[in-house]
Amino acid sequence: MDRTLARRLFGSIWIADAVLEWLPGTAASFAGLLRGAGQGAPLPLRALIHLGGALFLPHPLLWNDLLGAAELLIGLGIFLGRPLKAALTASLLLSAAIWIFGQGLGNPAPLFSGQATDLNSMPLYLIISLLLWPKPLLRAGSARILLAALWLTSAGLLWQPAVHNGLRQLVLANASGQPGALAALISWGGRQLPLGPLGAGGLSLLLAALATLLLGNWAPRATLWFSAALCGLIWLFGQGLGGIPTGTATDPNSMPLYLLLTWMVLLPRAPELSARGQGASTSGDPESRAGTLPARSAPHIGVG
Repeated sequence: MDRTLARRLFGSIWIADAVLEWLPGTAASFAGLLRGAGQGAPLPLRALIHLGGALFLPHPLLWNDLLGAAELLIGLGIFLGRPLKAALTASLLLSAAIWIFGQGLGNPAPLFSGQATDLNSMPLYLIISLLLWPKPLLRAGSARILLAALWLTSAGLLWQPAVHNGLRQLVLANASGQPGALAALISWGGRQLPLGPLGAGGLSLLLAALATLLLGNWAPRATLWFSAALCGLIWLFGQGLGGIPTGTATDPNSMPLYLLLTWMVLLPRAPELSARGQGASTSGDPESRAGTLPARSAPHIGVG
């Protein structure tokens, strides 16, 4: 994927987050998200989350508006590429804070509650921010391995008793508050899901297969199409399109980020060395001198 396109798509997602944050339904649920983030967490993490809650909960609407403003500024900075480093730094810091204090490290429930099905969207924001740094702090090969690890983590979380026993109910719950036709479609999909370990096991195998393809870096284009189909189905039935049609979503949820990151690491464009060698003129876009995403064959994490 062209680096500039990746940056603008990522910036657009941050801007969408800001818009969703300011919707009345989202603002009203802000305090509830903070209160539930520490569920089941180990004592040190729970204490940290409660400390954040003591700061944010007295004025939740104010903090919700400030969060939306911060997300808008980050999104604009990344989309426009000016100032890119400042925007990406803010993206890293805010993503980590939201992951801990707002998401409890998990989705759709905190990680340690026994009901999480994945690590939520913020780890993906962190990885993409590192990839988009002007001189990438994370190479595409390493990001591909991290992406596979996230999918494997989700595959493992599906085997938790509360998850595999309640997976059909989780899908059916996503129909609540959706427009009529969409609610009917999600409900239909939920009813097709086998009960108990069979449904969760089948999905877990699909996620593990995708992770294996990513680790082996086999057939990148076919893997991308497989990922797109899987992400689309999970986003529709498993995440209810992020809850966006209900007016209560704080972000599009994790699947659009999974697909964007997969596209970035599987099909990076090689730097246009010939144009550089000829001293070709560059546009005003700050990405023009930064090159494109690093080649997928370099499984290395490094600064510089």
